[in-house]
Amino acid sequence: MNFFEEQDQARRSTHKLIILFVLAVLSLILVTVIAIHALFYFGQNHDGSFITGLNDRIFSLQMFYITFGILIVVGAGSLFKYIEVSKGGSYVAQKLGGVAINFDNANAQQKVLLNIVEEMSIASGIIMPKVYVLPEPSLNAFAAGHSTNNAIIGVTQGLLDALNRDQLQGVIAHEFSHIYHGDMSINMKLLAVLHGILMIGLLGELIVGSRRSRYSRHSSNRSQRSDGSSKIAILGLLLLVFGYAGVFFGNLIKAAISRQREFLADASAVQFTRNKQGIGSALYVIGKQSQSSILESSNAKEFGHFYFSAGATGLFSGWFATHPPIKDRIKRIYPHGYSEALLFNETNIQHKTQPEPTKTVNDVFELDPQQSIVPLSTLGQTIENIGQFDHAHLAQAEIILTGLPLILKEACHHPFDAQCLVFTILTHNNLDVLNTQNKYLETNINSNLFSAYLKLLPESQGLNSLDKLTLIQLAANSLKDQSPEQFKNFMHHCKHLIHADHKIDIFEWCVFQILHAVYTPKVTKQTLSLHESEQAVRDLFYALIQSTSSEHQQQAAQAGFERIYPQGIIEIFDKKTSALSFLESSISKIKQLKALEQPILLKGIAKTIEFDGVLDENEAQIFRALGIILDCPMPVLLVN
Repeated sequence: MNFFEEQDQARRSTHKLIILFVLAVLSLILVTVIAIHALFYFGQNHDGSFITGLNDRIFSLQMFYITFGILIVVGAGSLFKYIEVSKGGSYVAQKLGGVAINFDNANAQQKVLLNIVEEMSIASGIIMPKVYVLPEPSLNAFAAGHSTNNAIIGVTQGLLDALNRDQLQGVIAHEFSHIYHGDMSINMKLLAVLHGILMIGLLGELIVGSRRSRYSRHSSNRSQRSDGSSKIAILGLLLLVFGYAGVFFGNLIKAAISRQREFLADASAVQFTRNKQGIGSALYVIGKQSQSSILESSNAKEFGHFYFSAGATGLFSGWFATHPPIKDRIKRIYPHGYSEALLFNETNIQHKTQPEPTKTVNDVFELDPQQSIVPLSTLGQTIENIGQFDHAHLAQAEIILTGLPLILKEACHHPFDAQCLVFTILTHNNLDVLNTQNKYLETNINSNLFSAYLKLLPESQGLNSLDKLTLIQLAANSLKDQSPEQFKNFMHHCKHLIHADHKIDIFEWCVFQILHAVYTPKVTKQTLSLHESEQAVRDLFYALIQSTSSEHQQQAAQAGFERIYPQGIIEIFDKKTSALSFLESSISKIKQLKALEQPILLKGIAKTIEFDGVLDENEAQIFRALGIILDCPMPVLLVN
């Protein structure tokens, strides 16, 4: 199953979750009405038929009030939790006591973690997740967020202390699988759904508690307690029972969904790293100590389905287990059996303090150094590899990181310096245009920011599009730490830099869109077909062909367009008209394409870009940037 099928399945699972939620609420309403009817029927000794009376009550005004009341309580509970989780993965990390880290405040252990996350982000083609460390001794990790572009990764200090680099890489690869396959989004929605049902139980608990308090205050005169008061107390008890029964079955569903996704994430970790022993020995270390993965946080149980390993215990913990037993997970990785000696083969497991040898491209891919610089994977192969990067992509990412100036890499991880870094990426090679941009910044940003920008500018001159896109991937999440007003001003400055030469190319437009998407993430409903989005796709092709280096733009555009619409015809308009003005209003529709139709669009774009048989670096990075905007992260292109 490929990335798009996984995304489609994740959305189908969400739809099933909504249906189950509606059925659960309707069941709660029906059971509550039956219980209330029984309470009044047997409490007042009615002579009529129970069923006849129930039928009358179901269609009564009383039933309307009950239904309305339950819907209000459940809806308010779900809405409240939905608003909370809409803040993204950082909400989960902060509720668990996580502390965000970057290279400025990280210790040696944490820098190893950040390096691993950096490499995987570049290799996979996603925006680098923000990293949190939970200051507690348990051995666990998690990923949270709504999409690949606004994910976070959390790791406990105990895990950092216990694992070496390869084992930690296996754990992080497991979490990247959850990011890729849509598991995070389902987990976030589960939080809202279960909280809404829980509100019924909490309401019943409140009623029972208030009745008990009133009973104790008037215990000296019990005869004065009314029959209606007793019935209210019984009603509260029924709501409590039914509400928590709903939560009980909801947790069973949550556990069943989570257990199967864990096996997939373990398998993906092996695929991503090509190292069974990394993830296998990490699981062994965690499983060797009973309850070593249990978190101390009071909120641990609420987020149990997010963790790498079981993070909470309680009544019916076997039934509610969100993770398969550790031994079963290791057996899936080693179906023919395993031993401690196999898991900890020192020739394959690298100690975290051991220095790593410097690699070159030829070392990684075993290529003839006399070969010219050519891509080793086509754009078509890149599409097929979405969600399926491997050790070759990780090695390529390591090489890219090694080649970047240290001062620019460090700037990625601080909101202040990340702004300056983006400004330098948007500067022009033409000296006159660069002078215009410098004058604008000197006049419109504060002196400290401008000084930091000038410090980074010499190192950024001559960056190729691969370097620029890599730095954007690493820096984008740091920019989220700005306030809304700060980010608005920052994007205003970016616009001025882009328009300094009185035109905008598609790579600049992509950078702007990536920054906007990361700061203001929106959960887009993917419901449109290619037929419904044809005009938006035309606008995308108009912008694309203006940026290609092909001498046969009409033929290239037609070839790609026909790949999507077999009978379609596309005409190139006057080049003086900026196609991006059309694309600006159309990109929202393209983002709403159904998951299974997105690869068709991407293959059509690839056909146009590769029409002349030459794939230049700028075209390749534009393609990957479009993937980030569409939330279809593409692995880094393998090149010699």
